[in-house]
Amino acid sequence: MKCPNCSIDMKQCSVKITECSSVIVDQCSLCGGVWFDKNELYQFSEIPDSILAIDKQVLAKPVITKASLNCPVCGKPLTRYNDPVFKNMVVFMICRNCEGIWMNSKEIMNYAEFRKHFNKDQTLQKIVQIYNDPEFVNNLKQSPSHSDLTSIPDVIIKTALTIIQLMFGII
Repeated sequence: MKCPNCSIDMKQCSVKITECSSVIVDQCSLCGGVWFDKNELYQFSEIPDSILAIDKQVLAKPVITKASLNCPVCGKPLTRYNDPVFKNMVVFMICRNCEGIWMNSKEIMNYAEFRKHFNKDQTLQKIVQIYNDPEFVNNLKQSPSHSDLTSIPDVIIKTALTIIQLMFGII
C-alpha cells in the first residue's frame, strides 16, 4: 500500500490490542503517517509504542502534507474531519468510501496525548453539550460533504452521532 502523502510503500506494523489480539496497520517510514482501516484506530485504548517508535524519529522533521490526499485503499479523495470532541487538537483525514483514517505523525502524537488524559465523564458532558447546541446540527447540515443532510430531522442526526460515539468507545 502506498502512502497517500509520500507515495512510497508503507510498512505493516502488527499492533497488540489485548493479550490475545492484534491488528495490522500501515505506516510510512518517511513521513510517519499511519493508515487505519475501518474501526482500527478506535480499538486501541492508547497508541502503542510500536507505532510511536517511527513517529518519534520523524517528528524532528516538519510534517509536510499534500494539499489533497487520496485513499491508499480505494483511491477516493480523503476528507478532512475534525471531531467536535477533539476540538482542533486532532484532525483526521477520512475516506468516505471505505471509512479508513489517515493521520500524519503530528496527529498521531496529538491523539496519543488526548487518549492519555481521556476522561469518559468529561467527554460525555462535552458531547451532550455539543449535540444540544442548536447550531451544531445546522453547521453539520451546511458543511461540505457527499451527503445532503438538509432533509433529515435533527433528532435523527443527533441520535446517529451519539451511536457513532458509542461505537468508537468514547462514551
